[in-house]
Amino acid sequence: MGITAKELTSKLNLSEAAVSMVLRNKQGVSTQTRKLVLETACTESDYKLHVTYIHKDDDVQKRVEKIIYSDSAGIVLLGTEMQLEGFQPFSGLRIPLVVLDVYFDSIEYDWSPQHKW
Repeated sequence: MGITAKELTSKLNLSEAAVSMVLRNKQGVSTQTRKLVLETACTESDYKLHVTYIHKDDDVQKRVEKIIYSDSAGIVLLGTEMQLEGFQPFSGLRIPLVVLDVYFDSIEYDWSPQHKW
C-alpha cells in the first residue's frame, strides 16, 4: 500500500511545499530532508531505497558487486560526467538499470528521449 504526499507531510511534520519539492526532484530542500522524505515514502510503499555514491577513486567493481548481492530490484544510475569505462561494470547486470544524464553511442539499449526542445 502506498502513502500520499499529504500523509507524508503529516507523518514527517513537513510543509506540503517541502514534500512536493522532494517528490518532484526540485531544489530548495536540504539533503537530509530529501533523504527522509524518499526513505519514508519507499518504506511506506514496501519499496527499499538504497542510496550509494561511487566516486572515481572507489573500486567500482566492488561497489557494483555489493549492489548485485543486495536485495535491489533495480538501479537508477545518475551518470553525469560518467565515462564509458565507469559504466562497464553496470553493463552486464541482470537487474533493471535506468541510466540518467549520460549517453554512450557504442552501447545499444532501449531509451526514451526526455528533451522538450
